[in-house]
Amino acid sequence: SNVQLSGNAAYVGGGIFNAGPLTVSHSQVSGNSANYGAGIDNQSTVDVTDSTISGNSAGRGGGIDNGQGNINGSSGVVTVTDSTLANNTATDGGGVDNGDDGGFGTLTVTASTFMDNSATNDGGSIDNADNSGGGTASLGGTILAGATSGNECSGTITDEDYNLDDDGTCGLSSAAPFYDLPSTNPDLGPLQNNGGRTETVLPMLGSPVIGAIPSSPPTTLNGVQVCPRTDQRGVARSGNCTIGAVEGPVVTLYVVS
Repeated sequence: SNVQLSGNAAYVGGGIFNAGPLTVSHSQVSGNSANYGAGIDNQSTVDVTDSTISGNSAGRGGGIDNGQGNINGSSGVVTVTDSTLANNTATDGGGVDNGDDGGFGTLTVTASTFMDNSATNDGGSIDNADNSGGGTASLGGTILAGATSGNECSGTITDEDYNLDDDGTCGLSSAAPFYDLPSTNPDLGPLQNNGGRTETVLPMLGSPVIGAIPSSPPTTLNGVQVCPRTDQRGVARSGNCTIGAVEGPVVTLYVVS
């Protein structure tokens, strides 16, 4: 909690190699490199909350490699909530490589933002169950945008509603009962200090993700209340909420008589 892990290199797990229960909170994992899992390589259970994983580079899993069959373990469980994965690169799975090479991964992502991740082959943001691997990947209230190669998603993604992808590769649907924004530009700013303990990506004024999640009744996705909520920076929102890791700016109109 409240740490920065940057500039590290390893064959497996540039920032973190995990073989036991791990929680990463209010932290930044950036600029690490590895063959597998430049930010985090997970072979057990990892909960990532209110954190940013950015600028990491790997062969498999630039941000996170989960359940890699070629490494000691062959399965892993990763939960990402109110977090940002940006500018990570890999051959497979720029943001997350989940269940690869005979491994099995369980990935659950809620109220998070994937931006400008890239993969030479598959899954600029998420590569799920590739190369004879197996796994499940579930998304709720999450943005996936800006993949410069590899498409946003590869493999089957379970849609838990209120998601946005900008290239239509994540299998999202805007038809009822879904409330997604497929093939939509989220209009995001750069990764930078927007307040809080870690760098984040702020939706620009007028972005379609702002106010897209209703607050009444409260909205719960993947067992997490996403509206009303407190975002990655610690900013509370009681009205309708924003898709992604952080709340966007809201315009208040005043009538002068």
